[in-house]
Amino acid sequence: MTTLTARSGEWTPRTTAVVATCGIGNIVGVTTVINATFSAFLIPVTDDFGWPRSEFSFVLTILSLMGVVFYPLAGRLMDRVGRRPVALVGNVLFGASIMALSAMPRSQAVAYGLFALVGMAATLPSTVLFARVVSTWFEARRGLALGLSGGLAFGLGGMTVPVFAQALIQMVGWREAYLGLGALVIAVGFPAFWFGLHENDGAVHRGQDDGAIEPERSFLRDASIVPREAVRTRAFRLLFVSVAAGSGSIAAITTHMGPIAAENGLAPMAGIVALGGLYLANAVWQIAVGLVLDRTRTPRLAAPFVLTAVIGTLILTQTHTPGMVMLAAILIGLGCGTEYGLLPFCIPRYFGFRYYGEIYGWIFGAIMLFQGVTPFVMDVLYERTGSYHAPVLLIGAILIACSGLLLGLPGYRFGRAVDS
Repeated sequence: MTTLTARSGEWTPRTTAVVATCGIGNIVGVTTVINATFSAFLIPVTDDFGWPRSEFSFVLTILSLMGVVFYPLAGRLMDRVGRRPVALVGNVLFGASIMALSAMPRSQAVAYGLFALVGMAATLPSTVLFARVVSTWFEARRGLALGLSGGLAFGLGGMTVPVFAQALIQMVGWREAYLGLGALVIAVGFPAFWFGLHENDGAVHRGQDDGAIEPERSFLRDASIVPREAVRTRAFRLLFVSVAAGSGSIAAITTHMGPIAAENGLAPMAGIVALGGLYLANAVWQIAVGLVLDRTRTPRLAAPFVLTAVIGTLILTQTHTPGMVMLAAILIGLGCGTEYGLLPFCIPRYFGFRYYGEIYGWIFGAIMLFQGVTPFVMDVLYERTGSYHAPVLLIGAILIACSGLLLGLPGYRFGRAVDS
């Protein structure tokens, strides 16, 4: 009898189903359903209501503020009551809150309140939860598993969900598009979580005679650093700033690919298609980053790859052809694939597993804060300068600083890289 142990990282039907389920969860999560589709809604909503673009972009700031408050709380809830019930309840709440956006009135206060509900609900069926579930099943090949369930899933979602939203907007209008997105979240996510979301608590390995390692006696029970001590470490501070600022800055680009393409004289759909290329590059590169992280003792080697996004931002400010916009998007996707791939892998290596959800929640809340603030700032600068040129260059400068911070990351405290 062959048994998968979390330490061996072998692929079985059970672990394959878990990785696929968590991937589906990321596809119908806030990053692809709300953030990635924002570019498609920006122009029709502001034209309908007569709002400046910055006033609608502020909804992303609202989402981020909800994330700052509720991701740590959601992470603590996951650690205490389990990931599956949180995912199931959260999926329904998240989908329903998106459908409620279809009734968004001209009143900005009400619109901001509706997006606040979306932001709160989104913290439950989140990538924090899915990364935690996948990580319990793998140690030796954790980077690859996270790259598939996170990177590949975000890539597929980023390629398809914005196009789906854009098509709905063109066919039936933006209100009905929000209804369709909310229905998609529940129809796809809930059955997947019900049948395929399983956690590895180690119980299935007890009493077997095939030499399997009991996870409760291996990395799932390694000594862990409590959150109040984790935040004092250099690793936490560097991850907190570099990943949050880098990911948040790149989000300002992804939420504006359509308007940036339009500013360069192209159809908004060209930006949406390029966004698909960005997410595809993100997906492929997160898998590559995961494979590399599985075999190293420090994540510092990721720093140079972030600079590819800087090159992409420079190209984006100078191009007027669909092909060059796609090239810029792919380079930016490589950079954000590096940023996104680091965090779920590094947290258990630096801080252990016991408080994974809460520590990840603190850093992910900061990521959401940057992802909400930077698009708003980008549109404020656009309204003052009449162009996206200056804010895109500013994002490039921030990414250079983030790359430098990643070079300062120490070696891992828990576990070690393996060659399997």
